[in-house]
Amino acid sequence: MNDWGIVVDSACGKTKKWIEDNGWYFVPYKIFYDNKEYDDGINIETKEIKLKIDKGTIGKTSVPSVETIKEKYREGLLNNKKLIVLSLSEKVSGMNNAFRLAAEEDEFKGKIKVVKSKLFTPWMTQILEIVSKYKKNNMSFDKVLKWIEKANKHTSGIMILKDLKFLGSSGRVSSSQARLGSIVGIKPTLSWIDGSIDKDSSIKARNYKKAVVRGLEIIKSYIESNKIDTSKYAIGLAYNQVDEDRKKTVQLIKDNINDIDVIDYKNFEMLGVSMVHIGYDITGFGLFLKEEK
Repeated sequence: MNDWGIVVDSACGKTKKWIEDNGWYFVPYKIFYDNKEYDDGINIETKEIKLKIDKGTIGKTSVPSVETIKEKYREGLLNNKKLIVLSLSEKVSGMNNAFRLAAEEDEFKGKIKVVKSKLFTPWMTQILEIVSKYKKNNMSFDKVLKWIEKANKHTSGIMILKDLKFLGSSGRVSSSQARLGSIVGIKPTLSWIDGSIDKDSSIKARNYKKAVVRGLEIIKSYIESNKIDTSKYAIGLAYNQVDEDRKKTVQLIKDNINDIDVIDYKNFEMLGVSMVHIGYDITGFGLFLKEEK
């Protein structure tokens, strides 16, 4: 019997196989295309979603039933004394609330901790990679949970997209932001702040370099206003647009921000349900809590 395990939704940026290879538990979103229902990462794969995106097909998503989540909790508690539950931010998805509702059953009291999420996919990916190391080092439930909650406390990042067609259809951006994607020559750029897309900070940059630099200004402002200890954080590049040189993006970030480490998360991937809403050709970077040694 393990002291603790992880339950995570499919917006985590890791495959079902990776999650299960770590001894953890994967809960898929429902994805709908052309009136067909799929379980994310199970009977629809990333390459299939990319093809649909390339054709301009708009998909929809929903959370699984609370009963499905309860069954996953029961499965997890067969091998773990306690479970930590990670999901996409409660401000953009109903998954966090569904996880909490399922955990309220008497059978789960004192055994399940649902993190009140402010996370988007890259933060979930980074947390899982670091926590997998903590697991190998036999870190206690309390210490792991404490680190996760610190990583969840401050999330500030930038997304530079090809267009806002998919995100605009979901209603997760304002109408004025959605129109950015249709303006010729504009790099539609959005800011993620503490769990949601900031509808007050649209960046109208005429080229990629300006979009990155202006995005960094937003992150710097967030660091200052929240009195972030930059020795404990890094600016991480999670994703890079296909037609932009990744090394140049990293250098551009380094040239425009001081007194904080810059990390290139080369192995991070945009998978499944996240692509349904924002597409896959995206540059994404943000503020990440570093691993505690």
